[in-house]
Amino acid sequence: MKTIEWQYRGCACELVQRHLRGTGDYWCGYATIPHQLTREEIEEVDVHGGVTYYAGSPDGSAECGFDCAHLGDVGRPTCQSEEWLRGQCEQMVDSVLEIAG
Repeated sequence: MKTIEWQYRGCACELVQRHLRGTGDYWCGYATIPHQLTREEIEEVDVHGGVTYYAGSPDGSAECGFDCAHLGDVGRPTCQSEEWLRGQCEQMVDSVLEIAG
């Protein structure tokens, strides 16, 4: 499993490569954000395939994430590009911070 970590706009970001049996490797992107969102707000977050992981923390922060295991994603060059994946993760952070105000 490969992991890439960095900071963006005060949020911890991470790309994690996972394996889907019978299909191959795919990537997920996660960010720890300083705000918790409502279900409706999560649906507004602009990221590839929408937010597919969200967990609030007692300290008021939350972790949200997206994945590239949707139909047609596995093996698609765009979904394997570190630059594109980082961009999606950072776009997710931007979107969350904008929604949270």
